Amino acid sequence: MSCWQMRRLISEYHDDELSDEERRTVERHILFCGECYSEFVEMKALTKRLKRALRPFRFTPEDRQALLDRLAGEGG
Repeated sequence: MSCWQMRRLISEYHDDELSDEERRTVERHILFCGECYSEFVEMKALTKRLKRALRPFRFTPEDRQALLDRLAGEGG
């Protein structure tokens, strides 16, 4: 699997959207690829900061989905 494909999986890894096999694939890849490992660590830190920043807010499931859809649209 290419690093480009792995970076998409790293994002999905942090969003808890991968199967167990895909999670293991990411974990194996980042053991041997320094660039993808750096991407993994940065994404983990960003995810942690976002969760901490959003903690005071209460979202309905619809609001949460709308926010995720908007973020996904801006990332592409």
